[in-house]
Amino acid sequence: MKRLMTHQAIFDMNQAFKRAKFSGKISSLFRYAMHKNIETTQKEVDSMIDAFPPDEEYCKYRTDLREIAKAYGIDHIDNPREFDLKLKALSPDQGAEFTKQQTDLADKYKDAIERQRAIDAELDAFLKEKIEIDLSMVTADTCPEISGDEGALIYDHMFPMFIPVKENETIKDIVSYEYK
Repeated sequence: MKRLMTHQAIFDMNQAFKRAKFSGKISSLFRYAMHKNIETTQKEVDSMIDAFPPDEEYCKYRTDLREIAKAYGIDHIDNPREFDLKLKALSPDQGAEFTKQQTDLADKYKDAIERQRAIDAELDAFLKEKIEIDLSMVTADTCPEISGDEGALIYDHMFPMFIPVKENETIKDIVSYEYK
């Protein structure tokens, strides 16, 4: 069944399929629909990735930044929260030294950073665009219970594959859960 979804929703659905850990028996109908939907959404995700490759010079900047960060015991530059925690744990002298090296590196790769920001802006706009995607549909009651802390979020992202019983039905109408 064709559904109108944003590229972001397709990406989120694909990731939800990959992260879902089910408890209990999984029906063959649900298993088949999920398999078909993983294939369908993965093709879209691959196209998105191919359409917006990162700037090569920007990748060099990130590699150089990782090397500088590693020298200071900062190993997670892609996770802003962990990065900030590690940066705050440095002595004031080390923090200033790291910040100086980081600034110098950013100045060296200024053009690449700007090009990457432009790519990121295009990608953000693209992710908001809607397209029709052909999903294998099942009723919500065929979905087995999803275990783990992300269960409610995964259900939300999988919702477009469920056949609505009534018009304007939402995930909250068919699956009872609470956010923690």
